Amino acid sequence: MKTFYLVRHCATDFTNQQRYCGQTDVALSDRGHRQALHLALRFSGENVSSIYTSSLVRSRSTAQAIADHLVLNPMILSELNEINFGQWEGLTYEEICQRFPLQAEAWNHDFENFIFPKGECMSEFQERITKAWSCVLENASDRSIVVAHGGTLRLLICLLCSIPRSFFFRFKLNPASISILNCYDDDVVIHRLNDTCHLGLDKEML
Repeated sequence: MKTFYLVRHCATDFTNQQRYCGQTDVALSDRGHRQALHLALRFSGENVSSIYTSSLVRSRSTAQAIADHLVLNPMILSELNEINFGQWEGLTYEEICQRFPLQAEAWNHDFENFIFPKGECMSEFQERITKAWSCVLENASDRSIVVAHGGTLRLLICLLCSIPRSFFFRFKLNPASISILNCYDDDVVIHRLNDTCHLGLDKEML
């Protein structure tokens, strides 16, 4: 069995403003940096010996905070990057509906086959996530951390647990959350999902 801690990166200003942030390379906010410290402390005592991260700075900063605490060197995999929202990058949902009303309607109707304007579609996204996971499995230790993005990790959980891709939006992963998967030779068990207990009860931290 191998155990994987799937960590969504910590908060950014785009997170606070509820803006679509795919491959726009934004840094962690002040709140995000505080979350990263709590994340690092959460892994104290865990026998983790490898950590993987997307190449985007919000993910790398989160991974580095954890890696520094565990004295590890993160492996960067650009295939773990969030989906490319194209012309929707940096916009709120309300702004998208105002500027791209027909595309927004098409996305709401059939997101699995939708291509973001000058961006990616789900099939392209899935192809590179699958490639990334093959690399992780090939190199992973018995306990590994994967730091990435909400969309990346939700799709990965769907793929590994044989959950239809149409259920992609049926669960949420908060910034700085941890989900734990126990992976056996022929089965995957979700041990924990969207755990934010390490952030405490401070609403400014969540």
